Amino acid sequence: MKNKLLKLSLLYSLFLCSCNNQLPYPTYEDLSFEDNDTTMYIASDTHYLASSYLDSNRDYDKELFITDGRTMNYNNILFDKLIDEVGLSSPDYFIITGDITYNGAYNSHFEVANKLNNLLSKGIQPLVIPGNHDTFSLSPRDYSNNEYNIVKSTTSDEFKQIYNNFGYSNGFSYDKDTLSYTYITKNNEMLLMLDSTYSKYNYEDSYSYISGGISCIDWLTNNLEYAKKNNLKVISFMHHSLITHNKLFESLYTITNSEQILDLYKKYNVEINFSGHLHIQDIMENNGIYDICSNSLLDYGNRYGIFKIGKNGMQYDSKYIDFILDNKPYHDYSFNLFKKMYMLKSRFDTDNEQDNETLKEFLGRFNAYYFDGSIFLHQELKKEKGYSLLKDYGDNEYASSLLNSFNKNNYKLVIKD
Repeated sequence: MKNKLLKLSLLYSLFLCSCNNQLPYPTYEDLSFEDNDTTMYIASDTHYLASSYLDSNRDYDKELFITDGRTMNYNNILFDKLIDEVGLSSPDYFIITGDITYNGAYNSHFEVANKLNNLLSKGIQPLVIPGNHDTFSLSPRDYSNNEYNIVKSTTSDEFKQIYNNFGYSNGFSYDKDTLSYTYITKNNEMLLMLDSTYSKYNYEDSYSYISGGISCIDWLTNNLEYAKKNNLKVISFMHHSLITHNKLFESLYTITNSEQILDLYKKYNVEINFSGHLHIQDIMENNGIYDICSNSLLDYGNRYGIFKIGKNGMQYDSKYIDFILDNKPYHDYSFNLFKKMYMLKSRFDTDNEQDNETLKEFLGRFNAYYFDGSIFLHQELKKEKGYSLLKDYGDNEYASSLLNSFNKNNYKLVIKD
């Protein structure tokens, strides 16, 4: 499947050379960068689970069948493959924009920190921020036995202690009330590492907060003012979306004070924010500001990003993790798991059973491509019967919301200086 996708990408690239304006999605020429320019690898929603909390002989993807299609069976393998790729590529920085762990278990964070220390020993600086699953979790569990016992969670102070070497001791400025901090890169770019979670209220309210917002406005403004006075380029990172990527997921996934932060970023010329939380690979723009949402490492796509900053501008490219599983690419397993998940959840009534099945199968693939961010590379879907059925029976609001994804390039962004 991935080979087919790569062939499609190559065909589009060749087509681009001859008739650039006829493609239905934006395309970009690569910028040139020098060896000393800032390079960072970016991932999100890695949802790592401590190895002691898993039984390698069990098929969790069948037992639990996580509703968003993420794998548990290959949780640790995917993370280790990502760490290996980062280590071999030797970027300056490796950033995880929250939901580092599966459910906030202390031991899971501890294991992640040990793996990040290996990168640090190679001269790569990891930087992390929390997601809604990382601190004050109400349900950190051990899945190695049938009881799924509750285990120790992680407080915000413990989070800072565990990730002391990864932003929480070597940053430039720290907000006193959240886990937000700023970091100055080797080339004097300012990274806004923002805590957008409401997790600190979980224990008090006996409720796991999914939504988020930015509460440290005064501290943030002071840092932006410093960056302006010292002519520092600013890049923003948070777990929740800065810009709404899909109207159906606005209330729980876009920060509650999005307009306020967008106005602030416009004033101080912050052009890019990196986020996660949605698990989809998607790039959205609002008034010259881009929000790049990273696909979850555990959902189909299994993606991470490469971001470079140089004298000619900034460039983002999305890449994927793959390995051989039972003599087949892991990507095939991930695709089929994700497709099956959505087909089991889908319900349609077209008054024709065959059309119902056609639509479910089409949407299984369509939804997988949406999370992978690759709908724009699958223009052939428009010719299928499932596509026509979707337009005719558009009462499935979520499925219909995907129809505008054909003209969005979610794998690349170039901003020239």
